[in-house]
Amino acid sequence: MSQENFDSNDSTASLDMNMRQLSMNKKHRRPNRAFHNLSFGNIPSNHIPSPPIPQETNFEVDSGQRVFTPKQFDSPISTPATPTLINNDCATFGGPNNTSIHSGSHILATQRWEDQLNYLSKTYETAKNSIPPLPTTQFYCVDQGSCDPRLLSLSMYNIPKNEHMRSATKLPLGLTLQPFAKLTPNEPIPVCDLTQDGPLRCNRCRAYINPGFQFTYDSSVVCNICKVKNKLPPNHFAPLGPDGQRSDITTKPELFKGCVDFAVPKFYNVNKDEDALPLHYVFLIDVSLLANENGSSLSAIESVRATIEYISDFQPNCKVAIISYDSKLKFYNLRPELVTAQEYVVTEINDVFLPFYHGLFASPSESMTVIDDTLRKISEFITLDKYSHVPQVCYGSALQAGKLALDTVTNGQGGKIICTLNSLPTVGNGNLTLRKDDASKHHLKCDNDFYIKFSHEMLKSYVSLDLYVTSAAFVDMVTIAYPVQVTSGNLKYYPHFRSDQ
Repeated sequence: MSQENFDSNDSTASLDMNMRQLSMNKKHRRPNRAFHNLSFGNIPSNHIPSPPIPQETNFEVDSGQRVFTPKQFDSPISTPATPTLINNDCATFGGPNNTSIHSGSHILATQRWEDQLNYLSKTYETAKNSIPPLPTTQFYCVDQGSCDPRLLSLSMYNIPKNEHMRSATKLPLGLTLQPFAKLTPNEPIPVCDLTQDGPLRCNRCRAYINPGFQFTYDSSVVCNICKVKNKLPPNHFAPLGPDGQRSDITTKPELFKGCVDFAVPKFYNVNKDEDALPLHYVFLIDVSLLANENGSSLSAIESVRATIEYISDFQPNCKVAIISYDSKLKFYNLRPELVTAQEYVVTEINDVFLPFYHGLFASPSESMTVIDDTLRKISEFITLDKYSHVPQVCYGSALQAGKLALDTVTNGQGGKIICTLNSLPTVGNGNLTLRKDDASKHHLKCDNDFYIKFSHEMLKSYVSLDLYVTSAAFVDMVTIAYPVQVTSGNLKYYPHFRSDQ
């Protein structure tokens, strides 16, 4: 070996030793990880799929090169059922006993399929089954003291013991609440008539009476939420049997049902001295130039007509109001004794006021003729009077008009505003401008003082906003939708809206 090669190998070896010594001396911080030990209980080991193992391979040598040719693989993973089309609309999956599961997609997850098959001949009992079915599963539920999971469900049913363990797992703990969900069977929710004294509540945490309350022989009740012992009021007293159950448990649904409706006295209302009013709706229709050109205004009118007809059939006590807006506000008188619609135009959009009071809200069942004539008049303005269309939109002033109408008529008991918007608001209160850097992260929050203040005013007045945006251009969605977020409304965005689709 030459001297040069020896020196080169010596230097390389010393360099490798130095690198290994540095790596051993360097302290590495162990990252935070969540370790899970999943036990499958009684599930057989062969149920867990393992990777396929090649049974036969063939190595062919050609010109000194080795070529790998796979021949056959046996996979323990069972092949799912093959979907077949039914009426060219949905897919069906064959199950045991000639059962089938239909899906709107051609691919159905195996877990969803097995869960649905499980509840085809099984009833979900809330007192026995701790984990509910999947949200996509159709099942029959029996209320045994806990409500139907379609009404109230948790994101996890094996809750960690403390916050440290929960934060280590990084799993969110949330609650899904849907009080008007469609149930199976379609049975009415029990109503508890407590209009005299109101429902029994815990003095500390204010929890309502439920099947978890424990009644004692010394005329007391123990709250199942905060574990505090409360003195039982005389009007809620009932003798206890040898088993510790109240003698009137069969006549009080709140003691054995997980979901009930309470009919409460007046002091539970917003205005304690007044009766609760039915829900009031305000429809705000954007009739600006761009909304008329893409057909969203005409589609909104047809949707408003269908919604009012639904309210007339299923919510006969509710009342509605209609306001259209572009660069000005147009109010419509809906009194049932009128023959044709009356229109009031308000051009003072910086200081909004109501041009009239009587007839602003009307019952659809009584004023359906006037409502149809009002919607027809708005449609004629859109289709025939095109020279009067303007591109400006006073969105903020229209929201103020809707809130002012609800506050005036309902005396602060709130209501619902349903609004359509097609352009960036440029006139009136809450007018906006194009942002220079719309993709920056600091623009992903509302920084307009008008919408921030007005949103909290709507919240205090119990007014909710549903917004339907049909613009293809920039509308500053973060700002205009801030009232929707604060008031827990619904936001629908239809970019590049087309009325024929």
